[in-house]
Parts: sequence; C-alpha cells; structure tokens
Amino acid sequence: MNQAQNELRLKGLKAYFALKRSIDIWSLETKSLFRLFDSLIAPVFTYGCPVWFYEINFVKLLTTNTLHKDPRASMTKIATDQSEQIHLKFLIWTMGLSNKAANLVCWGDTGRAPIAIQTIKQALDYLQRLESMNIMHNLKFVNLNQ
Repeated sequence: MNQAQNELRLKGLKAYFALKRSIDIWSLETKSLFRLFDSLIAPVFTYGCPVWFYEINFVKLLTTNTLHKDPRASMTKIATDQSEQIHLKFLIWTMGLSNKAANLVCWGDTGRAPIAIQTIKQALDYLQRLESMNIMHNLKFVNLNQ
C-alpha cells in the first residue's frame, strides 16, 4: 500500500468514527445505516480507485484465476484489504457482533458484497468514460488554450 492509499484509509477511518460518534444505531434502520456508509464513508477511502484498484486482493485473485479454487481462502484474503477492513468494522458494529465475528457472516447476513466489487465497477465506469471521449477534440481544445 502506498502513502496515498494509507492516507485515504486513515481518512476513511476518521469518517467512520465520526459517524459512529454522531448517530444512535438503535434508532435507525439497517438500510439507513448502509446508505449513510455508502454516501459518507465509502467515497472517502475509495477516492481515486481507478488508479489503484489493481492492487486490491480481489483483483489479484481474479487476474490470477485463483478465486474459484479455494473460495474460503479467497474470501479471507479479500478481507485483508485495508478498505474492506473498514467496511467489515462497520458491518460488525451495525449488527452488534463481536470483533471476532466471521467475515462471511457479516457479508452474508447483511447481503452486502465486498467493497472491492464497487471499486472495480467505478474503475470500469471511468475506463468506459475515457474510451467514449473524443480524444482528438480534447487535444485540440488544450492546444488552443495554451
């Protein structure tokens, strides 16, 4: 993990603890808590993911074609990503579980997927946007402004 990713992780943790301090989880529905996470915390630590998403364990498992060989070991490896650890902390807190709760239980009982899937989607959307841009037009525009 490089310095920029570590700073994003720390900012994500800061956002997580700020949310944790400011709300009472028992007065909100789980769906509302997930929406708060997806709108306030996840964007902080997934910022710039089209640049660094290839370093995520999930992507490494996909590219080496080892995800299907041992699914349990693969999910354990996915859970070691820094961004996924923040997500799992939130799920454990939301469900009121012990810190030693199994990751598969957290994902399964809440119906949520690892953050890596959202990150890959963001990166692919960004790539698609770049491919749809008229590069020659943009280069011409840049040259006119210099």
